[in-house]
Amino acid sequence: MADELLALVLIDRKTATCADLDPYEREGIPVPTPSYREVIVDGSGNPRCDVEHTDVFIRTFESVDATFARGEGECDISLENWRHEHEQFCRRISVFRRDGLLVCKRFSVVEKQEPTEMAS
Repeated sequence: MADELLALVLIDRKTATCADLDPYEREGIPVPTPSYREVIVDGSGNPRCDVEHTDVFIRTFESVDATFARGEGECDISLENWRHEHEQFCRRISVFRRDGLLVCKRFSVVEKQEPTEMAS
């Protein structure tokens, strides 16, 4: 899944992502702010690009809008599909709540890195 999502980031189709707020609060991790930069890695853990958050906000699952869903760049990019896929994903990894809070992040790619070759 990491490689599939990375591919969307690298072609600028995926410009947004979200995560449940609970782990941030539970583990005392600060919610990122605009201008925060992070490295996105591929499925093997290799750095592939640096992104900078351009907008960060907290919303309930139900209040995420079609513009944000489109920015996630996955599947058919409709809000209905986004809700269906995210609900299924959340149910697989955690407890799903329609009123649960999400950290929603928009980002842009700052630098791309070529994949590294494995030594033989």
